[in-house]
Amino acid sequence: MTVFRDWLLSVTAAAMLVALAGAIMPKGTVRKIGTMTGGLILILTLFKPLVGLDYGILSRSLSQVRGDLMENGSYPETGNFDLMKSIIESRSAAYIEDKAIQMGIVCRAEVVCAADEERTEYPYPASVTVTGALTEAQCGQLTRMIETELAIPAQAQIYRQEGGETP
Repeated sequence: MTVFRDWLLSVTAAAMLVALAGAIMPKGTVRKIGTMTGGLILILTLFKPLVGLDYGILSRSLSQVRGDLMENGSYPETGNFDLMKSIIESRSAAYIEDKAIQMGIVCRAEVVCAADEERTEYPYPASVTVTGALTEAQCGQLTRMIETELAIPAQAQIYRQEGGETP
């Protein structure tokens, strides 16, 4: 908490210094240059903690938090697991259909989630079947979108025409 307090104090001090300098600067080019310089100082002050961040300590802390979560049983219980899985599947399918509509493509998506066998990890979208009157180009667009935004690999994406054949 001390780090956050120190950062907040430095941002506040920098803002006050920039405001004071802006108040006493003459109008014109000098004020414009001073305002830009003050803005840069504020940006540097805001992002200073990211530059000095020790990523090793951050990684260890996150691992410790995950271990604490596993010890406390904060992962999904079996009863909630199936509900969570169905929610993720339906929302992922709706997301794909909405993105397709934005691209001018009308289709229906069906997403299947996967997780480890012990059900200790959260379910994640693993495969998708897209049905619609799709061209090769539209299939390519959807494939790239689904890969980048939902991390479902192209090998796990199936495209079907309305009649059942694959394009």
